[in-house]
Amino acid sequence: MVFSELALGYLANLIYDSSKRIPGEIFDTYSKVYYKAIEEFSNKKCKLNGIQIDTFFHQKNVENAIREYLMNPDKLDCSNVLIQEFFEVFSEEDFSREDADLILNSFFVIIDAEIEKEPELRDYLILNLAKRTDKTVQEISQTVQEIKEVVNESKADQSRKELDADFEKSLEKYLNKILDEEGKNGISDVYTELSAREILPITLKFRDRENNKPQEFEVLELVEKEEKLIISGESGSGKTTTLRWLNYILAKSYLEGKSENVPLYIELNSYIAEERFIKEPFDAYVTMKAKGKGISEETLRTILKGKATILLDGFDLLSPTDEFYPHDKISNFITDYNNCRFVISSRPGFFESIKSSFKVSELEELTDEKIGIFINRRISNKELANTLKDKIFKNQQLKSILSNPMMLYIAIKVAMEQKDKAGDLLPSNRSKLYEAFISTLFSHQEKKGKYLCADRTQIENSLTDLYFKLQCRNEVSCKYSEALKFVKRSSEDPLFRKISPQVILEDCFKLGILNRNDNYVSYGIHQSFQEYFAAIKLKELFESGFDVSEAFNHPKWEEVVIFASEMLDSDSIDEFVDSMISKDELFLASKCVNNASEKTKEKLCALLADKIDSRYRLDKINSIKSLERIGVTGISIVIEVLENEDSDVRMSAAAALGKICTVKHKKQLEDLLKSDNEFSVNTAFEILYDIEKEERSKVVLFNDEKFLKT
Repeated sequence: MVFSELALGYLANLIYDSSKRIPGEIFDTYSKVYYKAIEEFSNKKCKLNGIQIDTFFHQKNVENAIREYLMNPDKLDCSNVLIQEFFEVFSEEDFSREDADLILNSFFVIIDAEIEKEPELRDYLILNLAKRTDKTVQEISQTVQEIKEVVNESKADQSRKELDADFEKSLEKYLNKILDEEGKNGISDVYTELSAREILPITLKFRDRENNKPQEFEVLELVEKEEKLIISGESGSGKTTTLRWLNYILAKSYLEGKSENVPLYIELNSYIAEERFIKEPFDAYVTMKAKGKGISEETLRTILKGKATILLDGFDLLSPTDEFYPHDKISNFITDYNNCRFVISSRPGFFESIKSSFKVSELEELTDEKIGIFINRRISNKELANTLKDKIFKNQQLKSILSNPMMLYIAIKVAMEQKDKAGDLLPSNRSKLYEAFISTLFSHQEKKGKYLCADRTQIENSLTDLYFKLQCRNEVSCKYSEALKFVKRSSEDPLFRKISPQVILEDCFKLGILNRNDNYVSYGIHQSFQEYFAAIKLKELFESGFDVSEAFNHPKWEEVVIFASEMLDSDSIDEFVDSMISKDELFLASKCVNNASEKTKEKLCALLADKIDSRYRLDKINSIKSLERIGVTGISIVIEVLENEDSDVRMSAAAALGKICTVKHKKQLEDLLKSDNEFSVNTAFEILYDIEKEERSKVVLFNDEKFLKT
């Protein structure tokens, strides 16, 4: 009975160690084999592109089916599950049953070959099959009984750990520190909870199957709903503030006994290619960050073994090198602590490398209602608050800019500074808003009597040089000694009095535009300030005749390029946009075309119209979003798309039309009511209703003197 005893010990350890059907070491091997198979499959020519492959093979049901296949290699059962899942994710309009069979058969060939290369996994499979065949009913009963004892003992042991007085005391101290720190920052008082929806086509399963519309959730509701969630959003959309607010809310809920999940907020902006991180797993970085929050290694281990919500902020800030693979290290950490809940923030386009099943959500822009709430929570002067809201809601271009939380925050600071001055309360250009905000930083220093040593132009030139260097290196921080070298040129500029680089950096720290943490210097206030100053240099290079097109197809340079386009004058902007069009960067061009001529806009709209005929749904939807950004010039193309056979594309067109149309477009919408297409008619009716409702809300009632006197 040696075999039975071994099997029992094997199975008991299996449940005791990880509560999974595959032991930890086998699970690691399984994961390695699975990801190798996916990578090998991605290199083969098939009808799926890279994003589609990654999406499908990281669906939870697909991963479970492959894991079952390793336990019991019944290809027919596994194939049935995968086929069903395949058509849950992808449309039958794009793939036939034969396509799916061919794709999945190819994958089985690859994964079987990978299993053969791993003796440990192959031997485990043989052992498991032998165990299934040889065990008697009596032995199985005995095994189950002993497993129950092991599990009960494990639960009791875990309970004892959780009740440990030192741990509870340490945990309470840590959570109260979160409340104290965030309370001082006022995040619980001023935060306006954002809404989020899924990104298409990455996560199709969030869709409301009854009306085929994307479902929308408040962020906290979504975090409670999903165990593994990516919160995606453009620059300034509120990702960091949202994660910090979640950290506060979850800490408060735990202390009040409303939740069992302990939050752990980890910023990723300092997870860089240092020797201490290159050689160690991601655990080392988490331990370092936790220690800075007053959490001991022992307490951290207990937290990670229990119910924890890990908030990883800034996945897009990671910079892989030839010897440093942060994405892989974080993916391994997520696998190792699979019992924890994870929320990851990232800009779009950077999270596809996460090797785990995550739901993907996108932060929505602020609605008119939330813009009002946001302003009221930050401006105590009601007259100024109402003036600012009135200015925003009457200017569609300004409202589109200030629907972004970071931009609205900057606008509020500028408005509060400008309220007693002549001239406009706010500029209507994003880069001008940044310029005005930076002016308020200098002004505040003067008001506080903390005068700066360097000239303002000298400081801004130094920031431009420093941030452009960091941007070129795909980094958001550098050593202090390197920063000194980057600003040396400006410190020795003969147009100004000579001043040391150390003094210039000290001025930048006082302003808050740079931060210093030990021996490192990083961006201050927000990452977008690095991109703003880097854009100043990019604009200078373009105007000097340099070819800057290599910045157009680099995802980390997108915001820099957009900022630069806003800084260019009317004589240069058309040439700048044309250079993007010539590189087929149409979606980026649509974000830079605001100040371009009508001729350039029409040219871009025509090219985007061709993209709508693409066989790929993502291209179609991105083209519609691009037309929405361009605005009125592309309105006729968007109206035509309302009759597209793809429901997702039609829905995107309807949403775009709703954002483009104002009272000036009532005639076009009324003409659309005569269409034979039911969807077009319903869309036109809904938009007209919203326009009428908005117009009625602007009417002032009972404003006559006779009413005011009663």
